[in-house]
Amino acid sequence: MSLPESRRIAGALARRSGPQPDAVQLADAVVTLWREIDAALAPIVGTRGLAALHGRSVYLASQQFAWLKTAHGNSVQTEIDFHGLRQTFMMQPLPDSQAAASALLLAFHDLLASMVGASLTERLLQAIWDNPFGGHAAQDVSE
Repeated sequence: MSLPESRRIAGALARRSGPQPDAVQLADAVVTLWREIDAALAPIVGTRGLAALHGRSVYLASQQFAWLKTAHGNSVQTEIDFHGLRQTFMMQPLPDSQAAASALLLAFHDLLASMVGASLTERLLQAIWDNPFGGHAAQDVSE
């Protein structure tokens, strides 16, 4: 994994979770990124294929963050469990969640790159990592 790719993933997480996120905002950001990945890749690899890639990524990242195993469960998944993913990240201290979210997305990137090559992986995920509109929406607090 190159340092620039790692920074792009960290930037994508930061844009989606906000400048000073709490556990809920980070969990929402993680789910948002996985939903974007799902939207981009499920038409190519299928829902089950993407669920398998997600499951393998969870397994790889859980070597460092054992609590991630609850994000995928023990059974074979036919689709990504976004609700379970969100709940898993919400239950952890923020620093652990941030580190695990990066590790999970990096594991996914590396796994995909090992299967289809770095160039195609870059083209498939670039719009997700670099999405300038992937941040927190402004809230109207004027009432």
